[in-house]
Amino acid sequence: MSRIKAILDWHWKRHGTIYLCNFGWGKHYIQHKRAAQVNANKADVYLLSFPKCGRTWLRLLLAKTLSLHFRLNENNLIDLSHLATACPEIPIIKVTHDDNPMWKTPRELLSFKSEYQAKKVILLVRDPRDVVVSLFFQYTKRIKRKYQHDIDSFIRKERGSLKTIIAYYNIWAEKRHLPADFLLVRYEDLHTAPAAEIQRVLNFLEISQVSPAVIESAISFASLKNMRRMEREQVFEGIAAMKLHDKDDPEAYKARKGKVGGFTDYLDDEQIQYVNRQLAKLTDNFGYTP
Repeated sequence: MSRIKAILDWHWKRHGTIYLCNFGWGKHYIQHKRAAQVNANKADVYLLSFPKCGRTWLRLLLAKTLSLHFRLNENNLIDLSHLATACPEIPIIKVTHDDNPMWKTPRELLSFKSEYQAKKVILLVRDPRDVVVSLFFQYTKRIKRKYQHDIDSFIRKERGSLKTIIAYYNIWAEKRHLPADFLLVRYEDLHTAPAAEIQRVLNFLEISQVSPAVIESAISFASLKNMRRMEREQVFEGIAAMKLHDKDDPEAYKARKGKVGGFTDYLDDEQIQYVNRQLAKLTDNFGYTP
């Protein structure tokens, strides 16, 4: 047994994962190696975002695409790193709210990003004005200790609100050249051209020959209507972030509206002027202008 393991270790280093997958022992060995890497929090790619930028949507889009393409029988389509254990051709993707900015003031944000050096980073962004409105409903509808004030107070908060979002984006605008490779994905572009954006991400992950039909199936699966259905039916049972507290309240869903520019439905003229003034402080507008 030890001799077999030694041979497999040698092949792992010399030939890589695809070669080993052709053998029964190799398949089990490689799953063990990948599981160990995943459990050790090793990542090939980081998917980063401020909360409420559409990260769950992108995760479902990617997970369904990869599951269909590699013919995986996976039910956990929220944990992208889990897919790497099932299939070594899928990179280990660590999904995180880098620096937990939602709990910080702009001054408290970490500006150094050395942990991402020599790594590949996908940064998912969304119009900060839509993000802050979505955050307001997150904190008033989806958590136990709910925010007790109105939306006007919320958008002006120093901690974890609009000013923090702007500062977080500005830090990454400055540090975007630090990772070995960097891909900016905009929520709005996912809305406008989801197939093209998924293909951009797949290219970045170095996953090729994914059929358009597979991508279209993933888009259908991750539609707003189906995501809300899955929330109602508790498909994501056991995942605290996906728990639905009131199925009769349309504002309480994780997949709430998915609307681009929806902040104008909730803010009055003076509030819109305020968020636009804050938006003007973006050093790199990522395509967002007042």
